[in-house]
Amino acid sequence: MDTQDYRAWIAELKKRYRSTQIKAAISVNAALLEFYWGLGHDISEKYASDAAYGSQFFERLSCDLQLDLEDPKGLSPRNLRYAHKFYELYAAEINLQQVVAHLMRIPWGHHVLLIDKCKGDAKKALFYVRKTLEGNWSRSKLSTNISGELYERTAKGVTNFELKVGEFKPEHVGQLGFYMTAVDRQIKNPWDEETVGLVLCGERDRTVVEYALNMSRVPMGVAQYTLSYTKEPPKELSEMAPALARLGQVVDDTISSVVEGSDETREV
Repeated sequence: MDTQDYRAWIAELKKRYRSTQIKAAISVNAALLEFYWGLGHDISEKYASDAAYGSQFFERLSCDLQLDLEDPKGLSPRNLRYAHKFYELYAAEINLQQVVAHLMRIPWGHHVLLIDKCKGDAKKALFYVRKTLEGNWSRSKLSTNISGELYERTAKGVTNFELKVGEFKPEHVGQLGFYMTAVDRQIKNPWDEETVGLVLCGERDRTVVEYALNMSRVPMGVAQYTLSYTKEPPKELSEMAPALARLGQVVDDTISSVVEGSDETREV
């Protein structure tokens, strides 16, 4: 039986078996997360509105749920508390249905880590959910990137790149649209609201602004700022320069990749 065809058959069977295991694990994980989501919803409504349950609510709930179950794994007081936090963390999101669909695709252990590390910040948690799905991150990889403050570094790059020192010019609209496209394709979550662009400039002519924005199909605005006199520029303005340079580099790299036909993506 030690023929080439037999060995190839065995290799194919192993490949199919592993694929089946992965599909089964994904299915079980999604079902478990769906249960925890529903449980968290119920607890948020029943437990939060009735103080009579007391501080031992989760212990009592865990005990009652495990009665008459042959394998009550996953119903510990600790997991029930996390189920409650799991729902509470994302429940206020506007595009909730789309958010939940993404949440069901990563393991429960990842969610426990996000709950602990993101401290109720849904935007931060969802950023790491997207990154985990994109990069197929392990829990260890996720933890490393959270500790490295990837979200904070990325968010700083997004919020600190729109600024013109002098007079507004029509070409600024095209440049802003360029940056907005970079944000949409490399940073924005699928469930996020539409990207809004804002040009801050030292001077502006209302007619020029109106004409420049008239044909824009994306939400943009132009605002004028005034600085009080100081010998040195404000610290906030100085800090924007590196972020602008970094985002500009990302845009340039993206264009180069598209022109060369590369499928690589870069993190901000």
